[in-house]
Amino acid sequence: INKNNNNLSFSKKKKIWTDIVKNNIFVICNTPMSKQITQRTLLGYSQDNINAHYFKDLVNTMENKPEKFVEKALSGKYWKKGKHMKFDAIIGNPPYSIKDGGAGASSKPIYQYFIQAAKKLNPRYASFIIPTRWYSGGKGLDNFRDEMLNDKHIRILHDCLTPEDVFPSTNIRGGVCWFLLDNA
Repeated sequence: INKNNNNLSFSKKKKIWTDIVKNNIFVICNTPMSKQITQRTLLGYSQDNINAHYFKDLVNTMENKPEKFVEKALSGKYWKKGKHMKFDAIIGNPPYSIKDGGAGASSKPIYQYFIQAAKKLNPRYASFIIPTRWYSGGKGLDNFRDEMLNDKHIRILHDCLTPEDVFPSTNIRGGVCWFLLDNA
């Protein structure tokens, strides 16, 4: 490929991008709608296929049967690739919480389950954006907090104190953070 991308035709650039998406990007979605959004984000309205799956009952699986998720995600059959999968990088913005039946808008955090499962997939890199509420622990986050504070693979941890700058029209109390795990 010519190092000067400007010399490539649009159709050549599109083919390169489609090949990258087809062979290197694998997506797990929490809802059928998020799968459709992912399809449009990566390939527009093209009829090309992407490696995206709607994982029914994903939150419950992550919380209560994470080994089932890891086994499925690493299975080449699940991705129609025919071989055991190895992920170089995992990027995520997992669901943050679910209502827990408490007073008012009470909810319990669930993002920690997605991060713990991602670590079990043993990627070289992982990066997530999540609420910073885990910094103080509580509400089921104490063990996760200890894991994160003692994780020697965290290379970058960046606070976004005004989450509206990242996610306009939201109210994520306490802010959000993103981090990079480097298992190299």
